[in-house]
Amino acid sequence: LLNDLVCHNELVPTNTVWHVVHDVAAGLKHINECGLVHLDVKPANLLISEKGTIKIGDFGMAAKIASIEDGLEGDQRYMAPELLNNSERLPSADIFSLGLTLFELCYTEEQLLRGDINLPREGLRWHVLRNGEAGPLVNRPEELNSIVKKMMAPVPSDRPDANTVLSVVEVSRTGDDIDD
Repeated sequence: LLNDLVCHNELVPTNTVWHVVHDVAAGLKHINECGLVHLDVKPANLLISEKGTIKIGDFGMAAKIASIEDGLEGDQRYMAPELLNNSERLPSADIFSLGLTLFELCYTEEQLLRGDINLPREGLRWHVLRNGEAGPLVNRPEELNSIVKKMMAPVPSDRPDANTVLSVVEVSRTGDDIDD
């Protein structure tokens, strides 16, 4: 599980983070092409294969794109803010959840324990993480900071889609490395 990487004592290497971005964005692209949104993207639902490929699991919350279903929200810690309003279930919600997953992955357990970063289920910090005030990633390149910030945009239409994420230079390079 990717959850094991989140519970670490050392900074996850930036190359590993780019690998996660690539594999999960590619998985979301495929899911969206099938007319679905996952609605529960989080470290515990991202599996690492024997070859090191990240696979998306647990489709128990999945729904058709643009459906409006009350109660399908997934884990509140990773949930996009628009899902509280019973809005249409769109791929942008999964992109938001991926952004929060990456935000969390970019910190060490020590930083988490100190309270430098906290993914709460509710309250003020929950809203701060959803209104564009999360702050920059520590010790990470600007390109990674930029894509994560865009993924976590408060307005769904401001978030990149999976294809756009895959076109980011570092992400596409990661995909080239995997394909070789």
